[in-house]
Amino acid sequence: MIDGKIIDIGDMALAEDDDLILFFGPTVTPGLRPYAVVQEITRPEEITLRVGRQILFGGESYQIQAVGSLAEANLKAIGHVTMVFGEVSQPELVNAIYLSPAKVPDFTVGQLIQYPGGAQDE
Repeated sequence: MIDGKIIDIGDMALAEDDDLILFFGPTVTPGLRPYAVVQEITRPEEITLRVGRQILFGGESYQIQAVGSLAEANLKAIGHVTMVFGEVSQPELVNAIYLSPAKVPDFTVGQLIQYPGGAQDE
């Protein structure tokens, strides 16, 4: 697993009724920062997002249901991805990872996020 860590949570990042959460790396623009969960990822180039794999939020496991066409590239390049906790929309958002269960985890600064990477996480 590839470790990420939440280093900041914008004031408007976690709306109570929203199942869509924006993640960005530390280079997030000032205009987007209030709407983002900011993360640092140790080895982003090793992340491999595939349907059926798991992402862990503070040890809580979520299964990848779908991956948008730009999600992995943007996550690797700038730490940006949209996490959707619920049904896969049609058409899929190009920068989204769709996860189940459809319950948004509790996010806190300092929390560990673990992404799948390489064949060992199959």
